[in-house]
Amino acid sequence: PQMLGLDPDLEMLPYSVGMWNAGLALQAFGIEAGSLLTSFGVCVYVGALSPFRKPARAPQAPTWLRAYLLTAYGWLVAAAVAPFFVGVDGPARHLLASGFLLTMMFGMALRLIPLFESRTLPVHPGWLLGLLTLGNLLRIGGQFELRLAYGHQVFAAGAGLQTLAGLFFIVIMAVTLGRAPQRVQAPSWITGEV
Repeated sequence: PQMLGLDPDLEMLPYSVGMWNAGLALQAFGIEAGSLLTSFGVCVYVGALSPFRKPARAPQAPTWLRAYLLTAYGWLVAAAVAPFFVGVDGPARHLLASGFLLTMMFGMALRLIPLFESRTLPVHPGWLLGLLTLGNLLRIGGQFELRLAYGHQVFAAGAGLQTLAGLFFIVIMAVTLGRAPQRVQAPSWITGEV
């Protein structure tokens, strides 16, 4: 939230965690309503963070990182509600794993590793988000259309684009870490200074 300049609703976060865990416990006992409670808890969590509203103060992260984080939270909400639509269990897994987790990890790694190592990225990382997102959209779309002749090709194309994004990520990190360190002022959210 600090990186995005947000003031989250901290009072709602314990409720979201409670719903999430209660839902998981119900699911462990085979009670299907648990998945609804877990999904609702995820949505309350994202709502409490309010990542999609205008920042309350100047974000302490670059604009491109905001795009990564907003995209990741969008995938998380989609993953939370997708299981309630008929036949979307497979896409829901990709919404969570390839959408939320991969997007969040790429974005945070592209920001934090160069920052902690006092190095700069060799390229603007926005295009990598586009490649990752397009790949995930094709994977999800392909899963909806697997019963059609072209569904498998769309799914495979999406997987290929995401694999390519992963390879580009590795190259970007290798080039970044191979650069000479620079004197970079750490942001206040890292140093703790106000």
